[in-house]
Amino acid sequence: MSNGTTYSPWNFPERFESGGIVVEYAGLGEVQQGSPLIGKLSVNGTTLPSRFGGPALIGRNAVFVPRYIQEAWKFELCRIAPETRAVTSLTPQQHVVWLDRIEGDVLYFYRDINRTALSEINLGTGALRLAEVKTEKMSFGEIAVGILQAPFVLLYCLSISLILLFSAGFYWAWSKLTGKQ
Repeated sequence: MSNGTTYSPWNFPERFESGGIVVEYAGLGEVQQGSPLIGKLSVNGTTLPSRFGGPALIGRNAVFVPRYIQEAWKFELCRIAPETRAVTSLTPQQHVVWLDRIEGDVLYFYRDINRTALSEINLGTGALRLAEVKTEKMSFGEIAVGILQAPFVLLYCLSISLILLFSAGFYWAWSKLTGKQ
């Protein structure tokens, strides 16, 4: 089965069906703005206790889906056996698990939102190859803008402090002159 470019962790159908296996999502929503969608997952009518992301891939008589780990705010790739609904973790926790396709014994998935870190797991042997997630370095201009903003933030905080200080002093002096406390 292939996900191709049709679906993403932010946009996928609530129902998948293939080879007599039916996968349905309920209550999909973001954990925080911009995060992948997660919700309750049912396989062949039985709802599983964890929350899962998508899109699911169905192949090799199993369901492959990212499971949300709430304590870590991360995902792990899992295999769900349709007959028993047993959930088996296949990868360490990742920030994003974007399932792409299954070719033969290999499941391909991305570990980043830009789809640059294509990773793979051999479903027969369990051999896992995680691609490096590249982080972009800031340009000289971005660094310079960041450096130039710091003095203005400091100046703003200093001016607010001085205004508060003068206001308190003025109030104190006024109360002494007028005799009002």
